[in-house]
Amino acid sequence: MKSKTLSLLISLSIISFLLYKSDTQALLTLFWNVDLLYLSLGVLIFLPTVLIPALRWKYIVSDHLNLPMLESIRLILASSTFNMFLPSKAGDLLKAFFIEQKGVQGTRTRDLVTRVIYEKMLDFVGLTFNLWFGLLFFTAWNTTTQVVALLSLVVILLFILLHLSCLSTVLNRIIPSLRGLSQIKAVFIDINLYAAGLKMSKIAPLLFVSTFIWWVHMFQFFVFFKMFHFQTTLLDIMVRMPIAIYFGLLPLTIGGIGTRDAAIVSLFSSQIGYEGCVAMGMMGTFRYIVPAILGSFFVFNYIKNMGRFWRKSGNKGV
Repeated sequence: MKSKTLSLLISLSIISFLLYKSDTQALLTLFWNVDLLYLSLGVLIFLPTVLIPALRWKYIVSDHLNLPMLESIRLILASSTFNMFLPSKAGDLLKAFFIEQKGVQGTRTRDLVTRVIYEKMLDFVGLTFNLWFGLLFFTAWNTTTQVVALLSLVVILLFILLHLSCLSTVLNRIIPSLRGLSQIKAVFIDINLYAAGLKMSKIAPLLFVSTFIWWVHMFQFFVFFKMFHFQTTLLDIMVRMPIAIYFGLLPLTIGGIGTRDAAIVSLFSSQIGYEGCVAMGMMGTFRYIVPAILGSFFVFNYIKNMGRFWRKSGNKGV
């Protein structure tokens, strides 16, 4: 509870500081003069940003259960609601508990959590591929892009290592069985056992879809830039915006609000001005608010069913 309060305070502090430094009149003018056609297109892009991850989640758990597409969409939206209040998109982990509380035969929360974490790793790798695709055609390299490019290689390396069957044996030997480390080690071993068992025929489409999801997100950002009449290229967005998203994924703020906004100001202020960056930060948050609102209609039902599930489980234990 204290960590959530701290994350909320950090988000509010950063946003308050950014708004305090901005010209309110100039900011309002930007929103008043938006291109409604681009705004409509940006809203329509929310459809693939929900449908494609839902299809991917259905595919990931297909070896474990036959999840209906409509149920997968509900889970994606419901987890989006929790992601608005939890750092590092931790709300996605609740997909595992939401499936278990439905009493699907043959499902274990631990197995589903492993798949959720693997899905999040696919997101990181897909975002990294998107960044590198932009860097291939990007000429204005600086210290920031060089550092992020090197760190992204670490992400790729870790993803590859997790698919090596010998990793669990190595982890058992080099990590001592201390109380705190043993739980972390168990999670890594579970992910390794799952990832090592995947065939390339399943990994390849997952990587492609995960990269494509981020292409859609980058295009949505591009549309929102055009909505404000900013003359920013799609290539610039593909290189710079992933860096801002990386900052937003740091477990410091609620839903990345604040850290992502500050990163956008740092990365784009020379192109679209300070108020333009603040406006784009708001649109970045808007991208999370819309699915969160839609997901709230399903969250209450999941929570109600979860309460029934726990009471039922408790009665069995009596």
